[in-house]
Amino acid sequence: MDELCLYHTSAYSPVLKEINPELELVQFNGTLGYPSEFTGDPSPELDAVWDKWGYVKYASIPPEEFLKLPGADPDAARLTPEYGGGYIGFLEISHQLHCLNMMRQAMHQDYYNNPEFPEQRAPVFTDRPFTVKMHLQHCVEILRQNIMCNADVGIIPHEWVTQTPDPFANFNTWHKCRDLKSVEKWIHEHEIPTPPDGSDLPIPLDSRIFPTLP
Repeated sequence: MDELCLYHTSAYSPVLKEINPELELVQFNGTLGYPSEFTGDPSPELDAVWDKWGYVKYASIPPEEFLKLPGADPDAARLTPEYGGGYIGFLEISHQLHCLNMMRQAMHQDYYNNPEFPEQRAPVFTDRPFTVKMHLQHCVEILRQNIMCNADVGIIPHEWVTQTPDPFANFNTWHKCRDLKSVEKWIHEHEIPTPPDGSDLPIPLDSRIFPTLP
């Protein structure tokens, strides 16, 4: 049943058949001030937690799987044989967490964009201010579309508390969640090698080069 639901509630992805389809009932911790490993003042340790998920990793997608994607373009970017030879792609979760991480960093520009400490500078802030703003607006819009697409209809109950005369929301709600470990396993197993010396990925000779951004 979980596998059937997975396919019925997701656009096609070759990842679906390789991850654990079972959904787990998980209680979110929505308590104000909850010390999540993803929150807190900026630090190298906090950055390492975010980099685990928010660092987008390219994967090689076999052509026979890639062309099943909705709206798949045969002229999309491909890899040379030494990098897997398939089409280039990465998972939506990686992009969404990358965006959320960028928004987190934008909250702390005194740390991530401080000219006195260039070693702390986040990559996003190396661009021109106009490009940074456009990038952040893109991230807000991507997350908005995803949230409204999923349209979580779970109920948030309220409680009467001494601190306020108004009913206070209890955000410690329950959700059906995918097996994140199996998704993480897929990412690591399909990640393409990093080009040596920080060079760019080679472009296959027969690739189509598009004149504008998609």
